[in-house]
Amino acid sequence: APTDCCQNPSQPLRLPLLQITNNPAKRPLLPPEYSEKLPPEYSASLQQAWLNVRLVGTKSNRDGIGATVRAGQQSNVMSSAVGYASSSHDGVHFGLGGSEDIAVQVTWPSGAVQDLGRVSANQALEVREPEQVP
Repeated sequence: APTDCCQNPSQPLRLPLLQITNNPAKRPLLPPEYSEKLPPEYSASLQQAWLNVRLVGTKSNRDGIGATVRAGQQSNVMSSAVGYASSSHDGVHFGLGGSEDIAVQVTWPSGAVQDLGRVSANQALEVREPEQVP
């Protein structure tokens, strides 16, 4: 029978290749006795910067569905669809590598464009749609 790695620390840690993209609480993702067993590609991904943009619509729909968010050279459209027959509403997530800050722009379904300038990495940023469309 397969052994659960978290119940037997003497066993080598065998994990599938994974990428941790969001850990806003900065809680350990594995018990401390396993952290020293992580291969370099795992521990390096834990130190990468990220940004999660949560949208609040006022003129468009309240969840900002359909808004385009640009973070530097990356772009993504707010959607609640995350796979077959499933959904999630946690905003638009960007992996920023080693960046400490990044330029962010939101184009809302109403046509409003918000340029947020440079924002700090490693945060969940809530953006409210402007009441007036310029």
